Amino acid sequence: MIARALSAIVDLVQVCRCVSISDTRFRKSRRAGMGPIVAAGNLYMRWADARITMFVRARDWLAYERACFELVHERPVDAGERALEFDRLPGESLREVAATARLTEDALYATGAELKRCHQLSNGQFAHGDPHFGNVLWDGARARLIDFETRYRDEVPIETRRANDLLVLCLDAMTVDPAWPSLAQALLAGYAPSRPVRDALYAVLAPPRGLARVLWSSRTKRLAPSTVDRRAAALRATLA
Repeated sequence: MIARALSAIVDLVQVCRCVSISDTRFRKSRRAGMGPIVAAGNLYMRWADARITMFVRARDWLAYERACFELVHERPVDAGERALEFDRLPGESLREVAATARLTEDALYATGAELKRCHQLSNGQFAHGDPHFGNVLWDGARARLIDFETRYRDEVPIETRRANDLLVLCLDAMTVDPAWPSLAQALLAGYAPSRPVRDALYAVLAPPRGLARVLWSSRTKRLAPSTVDRRAAALRATLA
């Protein structure tokens, strides 16, 4: 019950606020009083073996998100004490595209390719942490990663970080009926994982038990566990 309650908090609470300040710019800031909620979310993610953590202190999040945005997009970010101001990036989130039945294999292939590009940054040490469909923009030609609010725990190996980024996207792809197999395969084709990353993805695609199952349920829009297990097994078979 505690795990499900914390899962609901993570799903529903918007830790940061984004507002448009012009046609080409927007501002992102941490909502007031989020420290205890973020700490509770971190506890849940630790229990669920999510491998990631959020920043309890707003200033730590602000510095991290600024550095990641500038690294990935090669654009400057204006930072104050409590907020960041970005150039608006083109496109819609994959979540919005999927909701209107416009998600294509091209979009997932481009997403895989962009994730692979980003994974080569910072001497191959960069990983997103939570690249779900809501955190990927698609403009019809290129995919872009956004929202760098989480990071991997220090002890997580780099191959597992890369595989976990792919896992998050694969779990989202599994929810798109009936096209999920071709979408997931397009994602992997665009990424073209190395053997170590394929092996790590094979491992993390094994349906978890216990509290980690709650996280999977959240990430797959609470599809029936039997459906999720079948789809994960089918995807793992292509990686073996």
